[in-house]
Amino acid sequence: MKRVLWVFESACVTGFLPPMVSGSAAGSTDGEKGKTTDGVLGAERHRVVVNLMDKERDENSVFFSALFRLMQTSATMGCIGTSLAVGRFLLSLDPMRDPMGVLMLLDYFALTTMKDEDLDFIVNLVESKTVQIYCKDVHTPADDNHCCELTDMPNWAYSYPLALYRQSVRATEVTAREQLLEKANRQLHNSICAFPEMPSLILEKNNVDVTGRSFSMDWPLVLEPLRKSASERVCGMEAEASDKYEAVVDRIGRIFVGRGHKLWSGDDVLKWLYNGCKCVTVTASPEAPDQDVNQPKTPTSSALTRYLQFNPADFESTLHTLPADIAMF
Repeated sequence: MKRVLWVFESACVTGFLPPMVSGSAAGSTDGEKGKTTDGVLGAERHRVVVNLMDKERDENSVFFSALFRLMQTSATMGCIGTSLAVGRFLLSLDPMRDPMGVLMLLDYFALTTMKDEDLDFIVNLVESKTVQIYCKDVHTPADDNHCCELTDMPNWAYSYPLALYRQSVRATEVTAREQLLEKANRQLHNSICAFPEMPSLILEKNNVDVTGRSFSMDWPLVLEPLRKSASERVCGMEAEASDKYEAVVDRIGRIFVGRGHKLWSGDDVLKWLYNGCKCVTVTASPEAPDQDVNQPKTPTSSALTRYLQFNPADFESTLHTLPADIAMF
């Protein structure tokens, strides 16, 4: 992988890189206070136009594949920070089409590093709406059927409130902690309403006993309404559209649970998840819960179906290799 990337780095076209600001790193002045040599105010951000790279070109496809394999193998070796950095770079090459499907893993890498700045990355990326999910044809009009938000993906819908919850735990000020926790709870409720099958998958993967009943966590009481809600979710959709949507939600959801289920295995996180499920299914009022700007929308978007093209084996936590005793020649 190092040799492959060295070749690509050596062959990189200089004009593809972001332009350098004239003068020193801080910007040399032309004698007038606050202005750099190009006449831009020093306090103003220097905006850079970066060319998007087309994966469909033969010259670029191997570069995308090499970066994806580096991201995959780095995670297998435990270098999650490297995987996150490579994944962010891959997404930046073509954020509108996400040709390698890194949005199905990027939230997991950011949560696994256990760093505050990576929690901020998840929260800021969702709330800024900088990255949206489009159909394969980016020239399609961006209406509700061809464009959706990050939180319309099951993994981002649950990773976003988990990032907020972690921020609330690490907050030092009482007021900030309460505000973040309230926001995390609201987002978790919205995510459970949108993807009610995820809590069962998370609990099953963590080997949590969901048949036993206790005063602290009565899982059968809250999971049965969620299973019913999951079966009724796409009743108003056309048969073909509902089948595709269920397939992509199942695929993204299982990748999310398979990679990140341990992030939900802590006692405090499980209790927080149970309280969220209970609030939605048991103690919720007949009216719908408070809507939030980042709540996953009704499943009518066809943009998510683009992720059906990816092979789930490429996103597993283990790297498939040939047995050592195979005679290659």
